[in-house]
Amino acid sequence: MTEEESERQAEKKREHAKKLLEIGARIRSEKLEKKELELLEFQEVLSYADSDDHDVFDKKLKEMGFENRKELEAEIKKNEASIKKARDKDLGIEPTEQKTTPVFDLLDVPDEQLSRDDLKEKRKQKLMKANIDARDRIRAAKLEEEKRQEEEIRKDNELKQNNFELWLSQVKNKRKDILDRIAQKEAVKNELSQRKSQASQLRLKSIAGLASEDSLPQQANGSRRKKAADSDDDFGKDDSDWNIYLDISKEEVEDEEDLEAELIQVNEILLDNDPDYLQKIDDKSRDEIESSLFYRFYSGAQKVILESPAVPQTFNVGFCFSSIMYNKDKQPSGVNFDSLSEFEKKKLAAEIEFETLKEVKARSYQLHLNVERIRVPEIIFDPSIIGVDQSGIVQIVENLWKLFPNGIDASPKDVFITGCGFSTLEGFKSRLRNDLTSVLPINTELNINLASNLSNDAWNGAAKWSRSLLSNSESSSGESIESVSITRKLYDECGGDYLKEHLFSNLFYNESQ
Repeated sequence: MTEEESERQAEKKREHAKKLLEIGARIRSEKLEKKELELLEFQEVLSYADSDDHDVFDKKLKEMGFENRKELEAEIKKNEASIKKARDKDLGIEPTEQKTTPVFDLLDVPDEQLSRDDLKEKRKQKLMKANIDARDRIRAAKLEEEKRQEEEIRKDNELKQNNFELWLSQVKNKRKDILDRIAQKEAVKNELSQRKSQASQLRLKSIAGLASEDSLPQQANGSRRKKAADSDDDFGKDDSDWNIYLDISKEEVEDEEDLEAELIQVNEILLDNDPDYLQKIDDKSRDEIESSLFYRFYSGAQKVILESPAVPQTFNVGFCFSSIMYNKDKQPSGVNFDSLSEFEKKKLAAEIEFETLKEVKARSYQLHLNVERIRVPEIIFDPSIIGVDQSGIVQIVENLWKLFPNGIDASPKDVFITGCGFSTLEGFKSRLRNDLTSVLPINTELNINLASNLSNDAWNGAAKWSRSLLSNSESSSGESIESVSITRKLYDECGGDYLKEHLFSNLFYNESQ
């Protein structure tokens, strides 16, 4: 390797390290905003405690997952310290206060010389000491891991130059492994955050059991037997005992940030070397969400906005152009990306991200009303879909055809459709033809004709028939205006359900005959 290549790799390594720091700063900023919002919510709930409305306070306390006021105040204190630490870190301020080493003055004192309260405090000290020792081991292991990662980076660069396809497949597998670890950590964190969950209870028993082993008397055979009188110190019965776990069970936020930053860095590496891979992952995720009935019901035909897309959506310098190119729906027209400076690319990318966030917020206020318009005309073919126990138009034609005696050609050779309703919909004629063909005998001649004026055809026919009855005392069918009309006297006598039969009316059917 020449000196120039060595310098180039060193420069690239410095750029990646700088980018990783920027990603970590962004992740910390997002988590800081989230913690600040949580702190405001907790403080708002705490404000109800000083008011006279204690019922509201108890209700909100349970909604937040706290048992009492002490737990809430402890969580507020924890959040305030975490927020201050994060702000100081972003500003480059070194912590002025030194962590005082906890005093474990009761560990070497025999249990026989301790009171019940001292025994409880001794157990807490054991838990704290075990936690400090575990953190020291984790810190040492982390340093070893950093050295190992540096060696892996060196080997990774060599593999990329010698066998690009194998290197690319390893990067993809690494991305999958990071996602699995993030999901696993999130699941464990969610379960342990619930004090009454099974995992939290088992963890309590394990830690408490380990802490109590040293206080048990040892028999001659090496086993330990619990003293009935001295061992029961009621640890864990009081809610205040659980506050010790706020100190010993803190997840290192830096570990989570490292995973997220590492994922973003791997995505950016893939974006540089195989951009189609990430785009296919996002397209597949969008298709799965958009094809679900649940999404269609609540979001209609809108394109889904992925919460955690594979293609990097945080546009950093050097990656702006690639990211914007894959955000095609948000690209401004008439922009020559090659002519933009790094600052202009970053500014444009920030504007695109801002518009995306606005769209997400706007959708949260939208209410989609799904009327399923395409199913409305289906009612005349299948009334049961709206709960009506009646036959559809095709079933009616089929039943009428079956009523005719054998030997009589009663097939509906000519079907005439009129009326301004579903008959005006596109495809109605072909749908009716297909359905009737399926129920009629094979090779049945079938002609379906639509009226020339669907809107007024039925009214024009009724008006023409009425005029013929008025102009002539008796029509060719033997009907007169009096024989087909219902007078006011007849209506008052027989009611609105009374029917006079004529050539164009419904016919009375006597079920008893």
